[in-house]
Amino acid sequence: MVNVAPQLKVMIENIIQARQARLHTFMDRKEEQRRGLLSDHTLTDHTVRT
Repeated sequence: MVNVAPQLKVMIENIIQARQARLHTFMDRKEEQRRGLLSDHTLTDHTVRT
C-alpha cells in the first residue's frame, strides 16, 4: 500500500492538472468569443492533428 500511494498521488495530480488546463482553454476561448477575437485560424490551432 505504501508503494502504491506515490503513484496514485501523481495520477490524481495529473488528472487535476489536465482538467484545469481544459477548463482554462475553454474559459479563454469563451473570453475570446465574447470579445469577438475568435477566428477560424485560432480554432484550427486548438484541434488535434493526426
